[in-house]
Amino acid sequence: MTKHRLDRLAVLLTLPLLLTSCIDFDGQTLSFHYDRPNDELRIFQVYERIYADTGKDGKLTNRELEQLASLTDNQTTFFFDNWLLVYSDKTSRNRVAEIEKQLATGDAAQVPQLKAELDVHKALLASVHVTNGQFFLNDEKELCAYQTVTVSNVSRLIELANRAINLDAHSGKLGDFDKESQKQIRDFAEDGKWVQLDGNRLSIRFLQSRKQFAEGAKSRAKYTANGKPVLANRVHY
Repeated sequence: MTKHRLDRLAVLLTLPLLLTSCIDFDGQTLSFHYDRPNDELRIFQVYERIYADTGKDGKLTNRELEQLASLTDNQTTFFFDNWLLVYSDKTSRNRVAEIEKQLATGDAAQVPQLKAELDVHKALLASVHVTNGQFFLNDEKELCAYQTVTVSNVSRLIELANRAINLDAHSGKLGDFDKESQKQIRDFAEDGKWVQLDGNRLSIRFLQSRKQFAEGAKSRAKYTANGKPVLANRVHY
């Protein structure tokens, strides 16, 4: 199973948390609507052509069974194919506990970044609610599933995320980025907004040098599933 690593900055940038997996799906349709009066983002997700990276005997592993169940039975949701980003309330709760321990015993120099990240995780836990649907077969008899996700107080969550990202960008933990990318990120982090919601338009900014982006694009082109590109996403708003 190919695993995709993301820098901590990139994870904060897009709000959910990294989680690699052995259950995959070939496509995803994501529809969302921003309810401005209630400051609530409503998302409807369809996971298309779900399959497992099983062993030679064709049987699902315990881990794969757990991940398959997570599509319809807990507070977990996947964004832009599950090799990239996953939000899980369990992951956020664990991270809250880790950060609180670090704040009690860790380096004082990291306190601003840790507190900012802690605020993001607490806001995620308070704001994100996943309602799971059921598995179903499409016209080709392929396994699919759906979920609805509600994010309340989304403006505050975006504000906290931007603050955490900007602090993290200046923390020196940008080792996965080349020098040009690091400079772009730190310059933008002076007062930039990485995540913006304008009406029904949700913008997420990610900075990379042309060279590093080209290298990443070449690597991503190798990811295929059942002979089809993995990144077969559709977004509606």
